[in-house]
Amino acid sequence: MTSQSNIDVMSQTGHIICLVANLDEIVIRLLSSSTDTYRPRFEAAKNKIELMIKLQEQSRPFYNQFHQFSTGGVKPEEVADDIVRSVLSMQTEI
Repeated sequence: MTSQSNIDVMSQTGHIICLVANLDEIVIRLLSSSTDTYRPRFEAAKNKIELMIKLQEQSRPFYNQFHQFSTGGVKPEEVADDIVRSVLSMQTEI
């Protein structure tokens, strides 16, 4: 999510949330044999941490506009519960 025009469109149609984790954890997840997505830039990168740092720096100004949920060391169900609570509280504020 590094395009302000995309963010503007998404903001008009719903709530935007960002899932975040520390870079080491992201690299471990992407290297895991259970990951079934193909990330060409990641696969081609000689220094995967360096690539992830660069991508994080590029996306930070965009991600900082929205509520972020840390997924590090947290069960997916707990993250989902946090997101639901947050969205519900946003709706009651309207």
